[in-house]
Amino acid sequence: MESTERKLKNWYPSRGPAIERFLQELNDVPPAPCKFKKGDQVSFTNEYGLIFGPFKIIGFNREIDPEWRPDAFIYLDKSSYWFPVEADCLSLVDQQQNP
Repeated sequence: MESTERKLKNWYPSRGPAIERFLQELNDVPPAPCKFKKGDQVSFTNEYGLIFGPFKIIGFNREIDPEWRPDAFIYLDKSSYWFPVEADCLSLVDQQQNP
């Protein structure tokens, strides 16, 4: 299976170094209590109830910014990998059904 980092770099070959720096800046543990951990497979439900995924959690903010989306601190391996999502929008994916 292709690694998250390699997949992101393949999506945006010219941005490889910037993506690599971004991934290095992410934390392996969440800055606030939550049921998710790095590497979990999750589905994302947007504000209209549409479900996307599965995605892999690639990391977390190092700390919460109380002035900008304080509940959004989880990063996923999707095209907008740089935009954090809220834990309330995620659901764990059953690994038996989606290997």
